[in-house]
Parts: sequence; structure tokens; C-alpha cells
Amino acid sequence: MTGPGPGHVRMVRYVAMPTAVGCARREALQCLKEWGLVDLLESAELMVSELVTNAVNATGPTGTRTPRYSELTNLGTVMLELRVDGEVLRLSVWDSDTRPPVLKDVGPEAEEGRGIYLIDVVSARWGHYLPPTGGKVVWCELPLEPTAGQHG
Repeated sequence: MTGPGPGHVRMVRYVAMPTAVGCARREALQCLKEWGLVDLLESAELMVSELVTNAVNATGPTGTRTPRYSELTNLGTVMLELRVDGEVLRLSVWDSDTRPPVLKDVGPEAEEGRGIYLIDVVSARWGHYLPPTGGKVVWCELPLEPTAGQHG
């Protein structure tokens, strides 16, 4: 597969609400299509979904009531970054919570806690760091060229 060279970056900020997950997925898919990285669509969509869901859960409103439009300015935000970095596509999500992600041992019946597990299984590597501006960034990488035994 031929794709973009280094330096391709897309950053988008979302209000930390459940609707951010679908918006981030659509943005990532459109971006990867523009960059010619169609072989990564399925894996990247899953990774973005899990990363943004975790960020929204860590940062967004609690409770079941949907905030009014006038309350949106008081809500936290999350930021998605897609970046071609050498031989990989790096997906990063920032949120304001400094607690590190936890890789849980999830069973087949688990309905929650699978996000980081899926990221660990699907991505080539992942991690997190605390930027000097606050919060945390959780990132994962997908190789631009599939390796033997890896699904795209």
C-alpha cells in the first residue's frame, strides 16, 4: 500500500459527550481515505472508538441527563490526533484526567473494560503520557504496511 509521507497530521477537538465517539470515527475514516490508507480503516475505526470512548468516560458529564446547549461551554473536551509517523499511523487522544489507562484481564462475558484490551490486541504498540499542559494522552500505533499475521 502506498500512503502519505511523514508530516500528515489531523487534530480535532470534541466536547466530551458520547456523541464525540461517532464524530471522531467519521473524521478518522474520512482522513484515512484522503490519505489513501484504506487498508487501515477497520482497525483505525476500532482504535479511535475505544480511545475516544475512554476519554469521554474520563472527562465527560456524569449522570444520564443530556446537557442543554447552553451548558456545553462548561463541559470538558477531548482531542483526537491522527499522524503518520515514519512507518506507522499514530492515533492519540487527549483528555483532562491524569489517571493512567488500565489493561484489564477481561473475560468473554465482560460488557465493560474491553477498550484498552482491544487496543493492546489490535495495535502494534500503545502507551500513555502526561503532557506538560495537563491531562493525559493515550496513543496507539498501526503499521502502514501490514506485517505477517496482522489484520488490517
